[in-house]
Amino acid sequence: MKTSPSPSRPRALSRSALGRLGEELACRALVEHGYEIIARNWRCPAGEVDIIACEDGCLAFVEVKTRLPGGGLPEEGLTQQKAQRIIAVAQHYLGQNATEEPPWRLDLVAIELGADGQPRRIAITPAIGMDA
Repeated sequence: MKTSPSPSRPRALSRSALGRLGEELACRALVEHGYEIIARNWRCPAGEVDIIACEDGCLAFVEVKTRLPGGGLPEEGLTQQKAQRIIAVAQHYLGQNATEEPPWRLDLVAIELGADGQPRRIAITPAIGMDA
């Protein structure tokens, strides 16, 4: 007999599906907060950044961290090592796409999903881990 998933629990998401969902939610939240999305999943030899956006003339290299219930705080997923890798990616991007270096920063979008799979918290933190 076939059973359907419990309505109180989100359907099991693969890591990549969870990442795609988080990035989609993050893009919507960023646009609602006045960001313009420039690129998604930009890759270079130094690595990858989830989203590149612009807010008030400042480029934002955005890391998205999405967590299911019981998965801890999304903010804990942005380690110093990951931040350094994103900074290296940002420098590659600027070297390839900017004649003059514009102001830029590293932002974090932290997303927590509820037991129903719906977003419970979406927090945008500009200039995470950088001296302002």
